[in-house]
Amino acid sequence: PNPWDSNYASAIDVIKSLTISQSVISYWLSTGLAGDDIKNFSQALQNKGQLSIYQPDRSQYPVLIRANQSIGKNIKINILAPKTIAPGIPISIQTLGKNNHVIDISSVTLKPDAIPQEVEIDIPDTHRNKITQITLSNIKGAGSKLILDDQFKRRLVGIAAPKKTSESPPLIEDSYYLFKALEPYSDIVTGTIKELISEDPAVIILPDIGAMPADELNQLEIWVKNGGLLLRFAGPNMTQGDVYLTPVPLRKGGRALDGALTWQDPVKLAPFNENSPFFGIELNDDITVKRQMLADPIQDIEDRTWAKLEDGTPLITANTMDNGLLVFIHTTATPDWSNLALSGVYVQILRYIVNLSPGKVKN
Repeated sequence: PNPWDSNYASAIDVIKSLTISQSVISYWLSTGLAGDDIKNFSQALQNKGQLSIYQPDRSQYPVLIRANQSIGKNIKINILAPKTIAPGIPISIQTLGKNNHVIDISSVTLKPDAIPQEVEIDIPDTHRNKITQITLSNIKGAGSKLILDDQFKRRLVGIAAPKKTSESPPLIEDSYYLFKALEPYSDIVTGTIKELISEDPAVIILPDIGAMPADELNQLEIWVKNGGLLLRFAGPNMTQGDVYLTPVPLRKGGRALDGALTWQDPVKLAPFNENSPFFGIELNDDITVKRQMLADPIQDIEDRTWAKLEDGTPLITANTMDNGLLVFIHTTATPDWSNLALSGVYVQILRYIVNLSPGKVKN
């Protein structure tokens, strides 16, 4: 539900339409907030007779708390108030968990010249995911409470990366681009698949990992079925042999500018449709794909496709597996096959995918 804005223009029309032969005494219980046509509204009432205005003291003007969408390790909120509010009002901020258990208390002084006033709440990592709401405890009203959803949680993300045998330039490593994109809003661990499963992450990412030992594959499958989100990227290793644990069957090989299935030019991403979890993300015209792994056509391929290229071929596919989710990005996590990894869209897509995870996998 949303509050109704004051419509002074309509109120003025009603006042002018009144046919009253004698002077009228009007009492206006004002919020103290300005609005369109407020002066004309006041004049219309005075034209009918005597006007008395009652409004709260400037220190009693409404104060609201709003979510701050900036990405960072700490939670940020915005405090809003009319710029005419009295300066120096102390604001007490309470961070609460389940059953209104107090996790943290802090205070700030309201600065009318800095509204919206950004406040950063420094919470230990061990407590951040326990937060359910943040309140302005000394302010009355529904607007003084912020209910936190899953987007505020820092999930544990595991990136499968082989042990380094030598120093390699970071700009050619899948983990470098994934870490840069995920680190602002996730806790990240790297290691072998077995090591990652033992860490109990919400998401495991396999960048260009094709064939796996049978015991590793079985463990990973059980982990997904118990509620894990497995995100995989294409790459040269994925094009060799049979690949399991993907949301759609894949064709062997791939399509490239210089391959058997050839493009004349790199292909751009198509806008995300309204059924995609990425709907609303604005695309840059300069994001192109020059190589991808193709999905085998199946009956429900459209239902499993979250993102397409302009030629209609899937770029991101997904499918459930019992309680878990399989997501496959049909190009590389690095700029080798696409410049997607160099864009802000890459960061947003990964954040959306990570937020789809349950946050905790059942053992």
